[in-house]
Amino acid sequence: MVAIYGLISQSWVISGDFNVVRFEAEKKGNARNTRAMKEFSKFIDELSLDDPPLHGGSYTWFRRVNSTCASRIDRFLVNESWDEQFKLLKQTVLPRVTSDHCPILLECGNWSKGKGYFKFEDMWFEHKDFGDLVDNW
Repeated sequence: MVAIYGLISQSWVISGDFNVVRFEAEKKGNARNTRAMKEFSKFIDELSLDDPPLHGGSYTWFRRVNSTCASRIDRFLVNESWDEQFKLLKQTVLPRVTSDHCPILLECGNWSKGKGYFKFEDMWFEHKDFGDLVDNW
């Protein structure tokens, strides 16, 4: 399953189980360079997508507990606009609980927010303690 999330029309993320690795190092057991790997990397390059670094582990899928077969088939891919808007992007492998896949978390690092939004309601004037609260502040 692959999902696409958009912040605005020019910034977006594709995430999911792509069921293919990009490089031989992303597969443990029977790792060899395949046509699907080349096509997946070509897809990423043609769309100018970034594959942020993976932290906390090398693999996101395991055949079974204590298996020698594992791979990194789950990932987040971001476009250039997303990469520019959010600095310090990284993917983090979380502990596997019940699935044969590890959940992954996309961390977008620090980003600066503008001034906080403040809204004043006229009905606050009607509250019996409003004047006292303003004086105390």
